[in-house]
Amino acid sequence: MSGLGINCKLLRGWCFAMLCLLVPAVSAQAQSSPSEPASVETLEWTVWPLPGVINIGDGKPTDGAAMDLLRLIMSELPAFAPNYRLGNRFRQQQDMQQGQNFCSAPLFRRADSDEYGYFVPFMASTPIQLVIRRSAADEFPIENGTISLARLAERDDLRGGYSGFRTYPPAVSHWLEQAREDGRVEKATGTPSGENILRMVSLERIDYAFEFSILINTVNKHFRSGEPLRGVPIKGHRALVEAGIYCSRTPWGKRVAGELDRVIRELASDPETLLALYRPWVPEETYGLYKADLQAYYRQRASRPAVLE
Repeated sequence: MSGLGINCKLLRGWCFAMLCLLVPAVSAQAQSSPSEPASVETLEWTVWPLPGVINIGDGKPTDGAAMDLLRLIMSELPAFAPNYRLGNRFRQQQDMQQGQNFCSAPLFRRADSDEYGYFVPFMASTPIQLVIRRSAADEFPIENGTISLARLAERDDLRGGYSGFRTYPPAVSHWLEQAREDGRVEKATGTPSGENILRMVSLERIDYAFEFSILINTVNKHFRSGEPLRGVPIKGHRALVEAGIYCSRTPWGKRVAGELDRVIRELASDPETLLALYRPWVPEETYGLYKADLQAYYRQRASRPAVLE
């Protein structure tokens, strides 16, 4: 009996020692349990209101081709929680110059914006078009469904307008500079989206403007007065226009831009996923004309990392 008692004491001592070793290990494992929610970083976004691109409801972004794509991208980045606010180019420039950490979309690339932001190619747009009233088509030098900017420049009887808030593609921007010097176009302020310019055309206050098919299509659907608008392709300008995201030129911005670029390229490897976002917003005729170009753009984008330097 005495030998059995000694063995029991030894066994109890051994069990107590093992328990002391196991408790810290179990505690450490519990602290690192994957079931605990990981910290989520807020990603501040400034988005530009553009009909059909970034639509607004009750002062907040709702949907649109670019907004839908942004939300798809963010769904692939669970480590970030997006917070969207409305803005414009001037506010974006000022805030980024002050070193605030945020990203902004959709934007065209500009040399001055590169000074304080990292540019990430985001999505392709069908080319900008001349916007006129449908009833006024015979007044313009339209040939084979397109219009020559050189021929348009010869018409002193036609007056155009452009938005002081918007960035236009280079070819149109240069044409507008010369037309402004010649007194053939007028600068208008008003809404940052440039929607007021289209209303001016519809109400016959000016004869033409320049805009993208998504905006023309969306604004046409919501007109309650004025004449319907028509987009006319510009001769020699068939190439897609690349829009992008700017993230602040800070260590934070470079890191986030790299993450956004990675997800965009992954999504672009399946172009049909992204093209589906165009269908509700782009006119059917325009979509059919540029579908192959859009597919080619996204296939190429999948293998082209953004240059962040």
